[in-house]
Amino acid sequence: MPAVRGGQTSLPLRDLAPRVWQPLPAFAKVRHLLPRPAQPEVEDLAWQRDDVAGSLDLPAVGTSFDGMGQGFVGPNGLFNIQFDPPDTNIAVGRHQIVEMVNTAVAVYDKQLMRWTAGPIDLHDVWTNDFPDCRLDDGDPIVLYDRLADRWILSQLGGFNFGSECVAVSQTSDATGSYYLYEFKPAASTDYPKLSVWPDAYYLTTNEFTNNERYLGAGVCALDRKSMLRGAAAISICFNTSTDFDTVLTAGIEGSLLPPPGSPNYAFALDNNTHAGLAEWLFHVDFAHPDNSSFTGPINVPVAGFNPVCRFTFDCVPQKGTLQRIDALGNLLMFHLAYRNFGSYESLTAVHTVAVTDHGTRRTGERWYEIRNPGASPLVYQQGTWAPSAQWRFMASLDQDKQGNIAMGYSVSSSTEVPGIRYSGRRVTDPLNLLEREIAVTAGAGFHNDDRWGDYSSMVIDPFDDCTFWYANEYQTQNGALTWHTRIASIRFPSCH
Repeated sequence: MPAVRGGQTSLPLRDLAPRVWQPLPAFAKVRHLLPRPAQPEVEDLAWQRDDVAGSLDLPAVGTSFDGMGQGFVGPNGLFNIQFDPPDTNIAVGRHQIVEMVNTAVAVYDKQLMRWTAGPIDLHDVWTNDFPDCRLDDGDPIVLYDRLADRWILSQLGGFNFGSECVAVSQTSDATGSYYLYEFKPAASTDYPKLSVWPDAYYLTTNEFTNNERYLGAGVCALDRKSMLRGAAAISICFNTSTDFDTVLTAGIEGSLLPPPGSPNYAFALDNNTHAGLAEWLFHVDFAHPDNSSFTGPINVPVAGFNPVCRFTFDCVPQKGTLQRIDALGNLLMFHLAYRNFGSYESLTAVHTVAVTDHGTRRTGERWYEIRNPGASPLVYQQGTWAPSAQWRFMASLDQDKQGNIAMGYSVSSSTEVPGIRYSGRRVTDPLNLLEREIAVTAGAGFHNDDRWGDYSSMVIDPFDDCTFWYANEYQTQNGALTWHTRIASIRFPSCH
């Protein structure tokens, strides 16, 4: 199993020194290329061409405010953009919202309606005993563990070093101190993702040799019980074949736990057929590691889809520039949300696909609700959301305690600069359909680089299990290192 380093505690985030602005070198994060087999075009039978399902309507955006980005000033000073893209994501607790972007973290108080900590340099969270974790090498992920009322911060510790740096809060206060860990897989890693499950924190990575030959996806269970105490922790890891990349593990939502003995459910796109998902079942046993198992892949058929950007990564157009954006169309997008409704278990997932309308190609969002993941997994409903001429990409979705679904995403075209919108459906709506879309915020500038995202974040507020919070990137002026982030809430009136 990979080596683990721990035994250290961070200073309280609230006590870290204010950020002092200084001109620093800025970096465009390298995208490590993955195999992408060519396939003939198929008819997308899940394509929803109409942007209104009957006479249904969606709620307007509620709270909406800027997160970290160009010009952001918080209690710890001015945010200085150093990376492109931002890798925007948030986690929401009962009283706080935590946003992470590349190189920084900030904490927002929902009751006070203001930022109470940040921007804090991520390298200041980890002590000098973790030199790789102080490199600020990107791919940050923040999670809220609702089962323990704790926060998890993570970032990559350097592609060539293969470290994943994880910090677990000592209390429910995100501005306090954190237990520090560094997990060292045997390979170089990229694009790490995390999820919370009752028996472990699950970590997935894309793994490479030092000369960037792809080795497959790594899937690890981290010893959650020990990490919550700040004790020594182990990790138990498995690998997929090179046929799969960017595996996501299920993250629990809601108050009902999975049935006793349930494994964690891991999913990836089947990029060989473009007509299925692959599922694995991860049973972990930290007391007897050799008893752990990672079973699969299990084929889960879906409506055929067409991959994005067949001959290049960069294909999303923008108004005012020839620079196109990478839509990250060959992978499931963060995160894979799990919810136990009592009578059934449900997962929601999304990825970007291509549709062709009268000879014109554009992107849309293929979304799924998957049921019975532990027995005979099936796609209960699915759709491709591409109702008009805009390109939709960089999506994230979740569902509330009633089963209503909200999906946020970026939107762009040759006649508009990238903005943020959302769509969704009520649990009582006809299957396979979303309602109309709502603007979260319009952009006012194009992005002068191909990197966008690399992900966005739709999560549920554990305080009421009804309010969705969404975070994504946008721009208010032309440029590459001029991005902003927006955080917004959405709530279906029927959920209470």
